[in-house]
Amino acid sequence: MKKFLSILLAILLVLAFVGCDNASNQEEVTPTPNATPTATPTAQNGTVDVTHSLATGTLAPTVIPTAAPTAPTPTPAGNGSNASEHQHSWGEWTMETKAFVNKPGADKRVCSLCKQTETRPRSANATYNSFYDFGYQYALSNDGALTTFGVFGYACSALGQYSYKPTPVATVVNELKKYFVFDSQFEAKLIEDMKKYNYNAQTDEITLEANAESGDFILKGFKHLGGNKYETYYKFSGFDIFEDLDLLYKIEVEFNRDKGQPNKMLSCTLIQSLPSDMTACQEGERME
Repeated sequence: MKKFLSILLAILLVLAFVGCDNASNQEEVTPTPNATPTATPTAQNGTVDVTHSLATGTLAPTVIPTAAPTAPTPTPAGNGSNASEHQHSWGEWTMETKAFVNKPGADKRVCSLCKQTETRPRSANATYNSFYDFGYQYALSNDGALTTFGVFGYACSALGQYSYKPTPVATVVNELKKYFVFDSQFEAKLIEDMKKYNYNAQTDEITLEANAESGDFILKGFKHLGGNKYETYYKFSGFDIFEDLDLLYKIEVEFNRDKGQPNKMLSCTLIQSLPSDMTACQEGERME
């Protein structure tokens, strides 16, 4: 009897031990109810998504990255802006404005990539731009005098806007008054001489025909007299029917070309030599 009771007691102890072990395991896998998530700091350049872990019953942070900041797009260079964004590809220098003796001109060049322009001062050909007038060689006699026939020759050579088309005599005379100083007596003689060539008495019109070159007429230099008055010095090398000519002229002018108006001849004198104190023309100067 005692032996049977001992065996029964042992069986009950084993069953009790197994039951306790199962209860312990069941408690380990059961999630803790009403768990309070712990705030997790937001990651740099991202946000945090709090996700519940079924395996452990804890809250695990998941970082969701955000887009990186977008860099600004460079604005294409143009009209002189953003000039530092590329290496300029400059074109050739070209004249923008003429130079005169009393003010410099300007050259410019353009970048073929951005169209930015660059300028620089210009002094080339300033004396010729200011004073040279090839028609003077027709206006002057060999002794330096201004003649009516010479002024008519100037009109034929220099007033190209009236060449080879009938033009009222009064129109030509009024235009010549912009270039020369003459009185009413000179004007009457000028009109008389003009009517000897290509003149239509019925319409009082004349047709001007350009003169051929008669020799080398070269501007040598100038002196400033003050205001817009200048002395200019020319050398004429040519010929007439009797002899070869090598003449020097001093021509006083009212300088108006810098204002877009023609210069006006005030006087002319035949001289023997060029003055030492004149401002000489630069070699290779020409009209632009």
